[in-house]
Amino acid sequence: MHALLFPGQGSQTVGMVESLYKKHKHVKKLFDTANEILNFNLSDIVFKGPLEKLTLTQYAQPALVTASTAILMCYLEEQSKDISKICSYVAGHSLGEYSALIAAKALTFEDAIQLVYARGCAMQRAVPTGKGSMAAIIGLTIEDIEVCMPPDGTCVIANDNCNGQVVISGLNESMELVMAALKNKGAKRCIPLTVSAPFHSPLMQKAADVMENALSKVVIHDPVMPVVSNIGAQPITTKEEVKKCLVEQICGRVRWRESILTLESLGVGNFIEVGPEKVLTGLGKRIIKDANHSALELNT
Repeated sequence: MHALLFPGQGSQTVGMVESLYKKHKHVKKLFDTANEILNFNLSDIVFKGPLEKLTLTQYAQPALVTASTAILMCYLEEQSKDISKICSYVAGHSLGEYSALIAAKALTFEDAIQLVYARGCAMQRAVPTGKGSMAAIIGLTIEDIEVCMPPDGTCVIANDNCNGQVVISGLNESMELVMAALKNKGAKRCIPLTVSAPFHSPLMQKAADVMENALSKVVIHDPVMPVVSNIGAQPITTKEEVKKCLVEQICGRVRWRESILTLESLGVGNFIEVGPEKVLTGLGKRIIKDANHSALELNT
């Protein structure tokens, strides 16, 4: 059984999918559509950079959804098959859940692009710049990290990515105290991330409110196949579940390790990444060593 996996913020690179853009009219049309909806030239930012601009949340999010969708479109064309004939499940890491929902036909590309741009802007504005941060903790179990979290929610586990790689998020003062405690507990490294806000924490509540309002204005369909959600690490199959999970994932933990284990328990043995890099492929190999993990290699 196969699952398609879609990456989140951090997989963006200047020039991603440019070769597909030059070869395929439908990829060019996809970018033209995004440019028109967003009212700025996303194509220029993706293909010319600079990376500092592409990395900004409000640009990175629509850029990655467009890139992943372009890769998926070319793959489906190459295979001459509907997605339901190619995989049994889809999942996406954080932002990547929107790409997964496009693949599962729960969201149109047009609606998803508007939503992720709103999401990026709202997440950027939710906490004043310089007040919050995130860090990757290497070498401790999630249980070891959990016991060091403060009860007031000023620092939380944001991403459970794979065995030995967990991301924490919160206010700077609280983050410093927690990282010191984690180092004393035996963490190999505590790596500050180059992000401008404490994503996937209760501090993002204002952004969650914005997304709840934005999601109420678009048409969401039941997915044509189960989508394993970040927030519960379980398959969702209805439009009501889709909306609920997209709101909750703003403040909630990205349960990626659990999501991959859930897919394995459902019979998935082939995990295929649909994105410009191979971030999820690397994580997958650390979660389930004896499964098949790959990233799409397009021949067109």
